[in-house]
Amino acid sequence: MHIIALVVFLFKLIAANYSPDYKEELSLYRRLADHEVVPNMFNITEGYTTEWLNVSYPGIDIQGSYVKLDWIKNEPLKVEWSRCKKDKYYTLMLADIDYVPYRFSNDKHWYAWFIGNIPGPICNITEGDLIFPYLIKGPEHGIDSHRYFYFVWEQYIYDEEFKNPKRFNPNTKRTYLEVNLWAEIFNMDGPVAANYFVLHYD
Repeated sequence: MHIIALVVFLFKLIAANYSPDYKEELSLYRRLADHEVVPNMFNITEGYTTEWLNVSYPGIDIQGSYVKLDWIKNEPLKVEWSRCKKDKYYTLMLADIDYVPYRFSNDKHWYAWFIGNIPGPICNITEGDLIFPYLIKGPEHGIDSHRYFYFVWEQYIYDEEFKNPKRFNPNTKRTYLEVNLWAEIFNMDGPVAANYFVLHYD
């Protein structure tokens, strides 16, 4: 009986210290690993506190969801994350990681949406600098689905470079850099939040 009581006590103790937030973050890590986002795009360790990014479109909350083009063709109604720090700035990316580049191109990611310099602690994305307006592509020949990933990165400083039209032209530069290179070159921390959807073309 003493052994049973001890086992029950230890189970309760573990359960009390195994927070829902941690389980949720762990689940997100495994999703990223399943899609080979980790470690191919960036390297984070299991248990790193990347949270689910809250993304809502009309009639659907995104969390690794399978969607149709009509459902997500316009900007989401809500994009929120909890880890917004005072005196920090954030970058929001929505990247098509199944982008098929033009011939002789080495580009691998196509940015459907890109906002930089989003100020904390509120992190209202409308207060950031819009780099690439929201644009979801239509179907490509021979391709039945694409994976779109949301990432939020914490910036080291407010970055004036985001306002450089020669470097960021939405008509020509949506494939400018891979996600991991953005983080490395601009010294970003994270991702602090992430989410994704799989777009199926009819």
